[in-house]
Amino acid sequence: MAYELAGPNGERWFVLVIDVVLAVGIATIACLSGRRWAMAMAAFQILTAATHAAAIIDLRFGELAYWALQVAYTIGALMALAIGVIQHELSRRGRT
Repeated sequence: MAYELAGPNGERWFVLVIDVVLAVGIATIACLSGRRWAMAMAAFQILTAATHAAAIIDLRFGELAYWALQVAYTIGALMALAIGVIQHELSRRGRT
């Protein structure tokens, strides 16, 4: 069964709620800042929450697919954050 680590006692929904709240927070920051890297990070977080929802709703959602998507979205979010940090450092040093 997909998402076995969460257990049957509602932890799955708790993780989903946390991810949705985080997605809303990141999306709000992205909209207010207008930075593309923040928008990309928000998009990856929304995809992460959608993957959690898919695993909860459809138990046939493959475990390998679930973990592959989670890793891909995490790498994408971290790359977006790294781009944001690099852009900030370059602008702080006056190079952009």
